[in-house]
Amino acid sequence: MSSRSFVDRCLPLLLVLLTLQAKQVCAFEFADPDPWRGSDKVAHFSVSSALGAGGAEVASESGYPRFYGVLLATVPGVAKEVLDGIQRDNDFSYKDLLFDLAGAISGAYLGDTVLLMSSRDGEPVVGLRYGGRF
Repeated sequence: MSSRSFVDRCLPLLLVLLTLQAKQVCAFEFADPDPWRGSDKVAHFSVSSALGAGGAEVASESGYPRFYGVLLATVPGVAKEVLDGIQRDNDFSYKDLLFDLAGAISGAYLGDTVLLMSSRDGEPVVGLRYGGRF
């Protein structure tokens, strides 16, 4: 286990968020009128959570299914926001990225924790993982 503290692990993310908040990154136009409760936030969260769960399932045989689930779910969101920042009629939104990340983390965690298994008679059964065992 790593001896780094929680603050040491979260410091890079905090620096990125502070940089984005300063609105001085690259040549993107940042969306000021983008509300935290915008109607698109639910779509960002739900799509990323589905991709995170699918990514965790795809990487279930690896040693790090949650990591790969989050990675596979955040790449499309980052690509979409970069494209939005380049377009004239659209804006880059770090708030959308935060909802993408939250959805990816929760989806990858649930996808790795809840497993769909089949019983002997072929009916689907949902199992929960506790301590690495089902």
